[in-house]
Order: sequence, then C-alpha cells, then structure tokens
Amino acid sequence: MFRIVVGYHGDNDYLNHSLVNLYNKCKEVSISWALRPTDIDDLRDMFSSSWFDPNEYAIVFMNEKPIGTCWAHSGNVNVIRLCIDPDLQQWIAVDVIRAIMTWARNSFESRNAHGIVYISSWEYMGFHHRLIREALSGTFYLEKCSTTLMIYEGRVPEPRIPEGYRIRAGSLSDVPNMVNVFNKAFSIYEWFEPWRIEDAMRYYGRRKPIIYVAVNELGDIVGYVDGEIFKALDGYLTGVVGTLAVDPKHQRRGLGKALVATMVKNLEKQGVKRIYLDSIEGLDPLYTKLGFKEYIRWMKIVLPISSLP
Repeated sequence: MFRIVVGYHGDNDYLNHSLVNLYNKCKEVSISWALRPTDIDDLRDMFSSSWFDPNEYAIVFMNEKPIGTCWAHSGNVNVIRLCIDPDLQQWIAVDVIRAIMTWARNSFESRNAHGIVYISSWEYMGFHHRLIREALSGTFYLEKCSTTLMIYEGRVPEPRIPEGYRIRAGSLSDVPNMVNVFNKAFSIYEWFEPWRIEDAMRYYGRRKPIIYVAVNELGDIVGYVDGEIFKALDGYLTGVVGTLAVDPKHQRRGLGKALVATMVKNLEKQGVKRIYLDSIEGLDPLYTKLGFKEYIRWMKIVLPISSLP
C-alpha cells in the first residue's frame, strides 16, 4: 500500500514542493497560529545543512505521493521527528507510523546507535501525539514536556540592563560570536547538538530575523536574542521571540530578561498584537514575569530503541 524511500538529497523540485505541502498540512492541524509556513527555501536549507544526512531521512509514498516523513538522527541523543498526512484514514496513519518506526529502529541499529530515543510528538493530545501513542499501544514509554508554548498577554516591564553591559542591534557579522554563546549556553541540555557557524550564517542570511546582542565593557558578545515577524498559517501577523542565549559566566544578572523585554518592545512598536515563544525546561517563571503565560506543551515520547516496533 505504501513504500518507504531513504537517501533523498533534495534534488527533485516537484517532490520538494510536495514535501512543502505535506509539512504545512501537518502544521495546519497543530497550533497553526504559532507556526510559520514552510517554504521551498526552508527545505533547500535543510538539505544543504551540515547536519543533514540523507540516510537518516525517510519519505513514505502512497501512489507516488508523499504521505509522511521521518528524520531518525543519532548524535548526542537519538531523535525521531515525524510528519504524517492528516488526510489519511486513522488506521492507515497508524500503520504508516509503525512502519516508519520499524525503519527508524533498523536505521539506528545499522549505525550502532543504542540506548534511548526521543520521539518528538508535537503538542499535547494533538493529531500527531495521539497517533504516536496509538502506534505504541502496548509498549512501555515515558512522556516528557520538551518545551512550553507561551503566549504574550502584555505588560512587559521596561528593559533593565545590568551595570557593565549594554544591548545593541545585532547583524550578520555578530553571528560567529552568537554561535559561540549558543554552544556554551545550551551544552548543559541532553538534547544539545553544537551549532556550526556555516549553518547559522546561512540561516540568518536567509531569514533575516531581528537580533539584539548583549555586550560587556570590552565589547564582547555575552548574550543574544532573535525574533521574527511573519504571517502564520492562519493568515494573521505573528511575532515570535526565538532563541535566547546567555553565556553561563554572565547568567543570573538579568541579561536574559533585558534581552527578551527589548525584543518584545520592538515587536510591539511594529504593531504586532500576537507574540509567543517556546520556553525550555526551567525558564517558564522567567517568561511569566515578562508577561507570558503557558498555552500548551510540546511533547516527546521516550523509550529504548529496542522497544520500537
């Protein structure tokens, strides 16, 4: 009924446009107001990134039409990310997920990857989350919150910049130093994968987000925040506070709060009424003080590779 193809390099424009359509259909049944539409350049960027390995990427076809994708990556942690066509009948979608997980298990084992795998399951009790749980029925697994989607309610305080620091607008020339801060700040997390400068330069050069950097008295970049304004899948203007990173040596001084407040003020000045961010574990109280509240949680399912179907 369906077949799984591995090793695609992104060299077929017709298929690429079909994949863009598939990814956007998956987003439309998720939190559409908080998701930026995928475009063809996003896909090209993925296929040209240093971290992309065609042998870790599978496409599921039915009658030559892509109906699902899976990225089964082995790095510091083993990760599975799925996108399944929401127009499929439920029993077919569950079968597709089981088949993809079987492929992922074989793929991990062929690369001598063992231990735990984290399956990104989108938002709590959403379309993908429910299907993945059904596909794993009878299997022991744990569920964890990966990040919390938080929406801005207003009342962000004025930025209070700690003594000895200043915040300025960032540019492409700052990206190498921002990558250094990113890798220092997030290396403590189990999901961390080092960000490469060439990937970051391509990302910032193409997306052109708003950037603010925090610098010390020597002019060294010790923190940054980025953000974007876009039309979400529901058609309305949306602002997102993207990555917030502060060098661990300069944390707990208020730089994170000042950077986020500066970004939110910028988005408000540009007339954005709807602003959100994704909070990693432990930072929800910080964002609550800045006028954000929890909307929903993005979930991941955790189980041994050997327990995959």
